[in-house]
Amino acid sequence: MRSLFSAILAVFVFLPSASFALTPPLSDAELAAQSELIVEGKVEKPLSCIGSLEKNKCSTKYKYVGFIKVKKVIKGNAKPDERLQIVFYHLDYGKSGCVGDQYAALHIDDAGTFYLQRSGPDTFSPVHWSGVKLTEQGLEPLPQCQ
Repeated sequence: MRSLFSAILAVFVFLPSASFALTPPLSDAELAAQSELIVEGKVEKPLSCIGSLEKNKCSTKYKYVGFIKVKKVIKGNAKPDERLQIVFYHLDYGKSGCVGDQYAALHIDDAGTFYLQRSGPDTFSPVHWSGVKLTEQGLEPLPQCQ
């Protein structure tokens, strides 16, 4: 009887808790297979928040747009010194206590290898949160969203 009570209690305690699965990192081969464009480069100004897309009890999803200046092209059609417009998302969990999925948030002066897919006629997005391999990390925080 005691184990039945424990099982029922566990269902009521753990079932309603809000969490989303964190996806594991992809291998370089998986990232390359999913990428239309792979470049080495650096995130440059301006970096802007476009706005809030979704909000739930755990997080708010924000959309950002910025630019990567290409240093070297590994795969795809781009040229050194070209500026690529990048769209990415950020989940702000605030003080919710929730855990969950994530996106590849970019900061001004982040430099490294970027595995990208087309997200619009003239824009790209990281293929996965693990599709940004930084060699230098920018120190500026993400711009505030209105």
